[in-house]
Amino acid sequence: MGVLDGERYLRTAVESVLTQSFPDFEFLIVDDASADTTRQILDSFADDRIQIVTNQHNLGLTRSLNVGLAAARGAYVARMDADDVTLPGRFEQQVAFLDANPDRAMVASFVEHIDADGASLGVVRSPVEQGEIVRSLRQGNCFAHGTVMFRRDRAEALGGYDEKMEHSQDYDLWLQMLDEHRLACLPEVLYRWREHPLSISSRRGREQERFARLARRKSRVRRAKRVVARVECGELGVREAARGIGDFACEQASRPMAEAPREAVSARVLSRLRKSSAWQRWILRPRVEAQASRALEALSTAGRNVVATRDFLTGLLEDPFDSNISDLFVVSRQDRHRLTRLLQKWKLLRHPSTGAPD
Repeated sequence: MGVLDGERYLRTAVESVLTQSFPDFEFLIVDDASADTTRQILDSFADDRIQIVTNQHNLGLTRSLNVGLAAARGAYVARMDADDVTLPGRFEQQVAFLDANPDRAMVASFVEHIDADGASLGVVRSPVEQGEIVRSLRQGNCFAHGTVMFRRDRAEALGGYDEKMEHSQDYDLWLQMLDEHRLACLPEVLYRWREHPLSISSRRGREQERFARLARRKSRVRRAKRVVARVECGELGVREAARGIGDFACEQASRPMAEAPREAVSARVLSRLRKSSAWQRWILRPRVEAQASRALEALSTAGRNVVATRDFLTGLLEDPFDSNISDLFVVSRQDRHRLTRLLQKWKLLRHPSTGAPD
């Protein structure tokens, strides 16, 4: 647990950990150079399980979490925030789950939101099935940081929390774990998350969202690089490779098109990709038919307002003749006609009457 000037709720938070039904744990608390009575409150607890690490100067939450992670000796690490409440059976249930499921790198739980006085504001139910977890995490952070217990060795293998992430460092770590491991969530409320004006979420909401976008971008880059590597060594065919186009192309863009669908790639982005070395290594491989390559080139040069969905790109690589042109999003009629002419020129459009919507 990291704490900075947390005197108001600190005693309640610490007591909720010390009263766990699972008693065998070390309680590492990193005091990030607090200027209030935080240290006096911590010193008032006579419990040998508490180990206090005091930063000589303020390091910030992310670096403080890594300080605690480096000092940890247990196989599992449970997160806790200094203004929240962890329910008595949390450690017991999460330890039992990780013991019984060695393929899971971490386990979270449902969370109850409470106000500054502890009154319930409702329950947030995170996804439980692996497929739902993958889809949800790639769109946003679906796990409250304090609900999570993870395997220490898995986190250390990833280098711990990325210290460049001032906020959303937990989300970034979950996405990294998702690259290589299965995650889980217990369908039960085991944690109470406090909403109050002084919380980081209240004061730094915009910064958290900015770093969350960065975490998603880093995740897209990692996935795309793995796809490129597997294509180059012949492990993946055209269909599987096409699924990664959107991720890699989005990384080449200076900024995404605000009006485009979530999994869409603009012609401007494709044009950048076509000029990169990755295009030569990936898209123009001998295994990809020349027809599909020409079609992708036509798409990337058709106009800045042409947007292709990932489904369209996948179909284009598999069978250019059967690609559904209506899956293109075209802002202007001029760009639609330009693209249609290019596809007809290269004899890649079987049904010229099929047009893209204006």
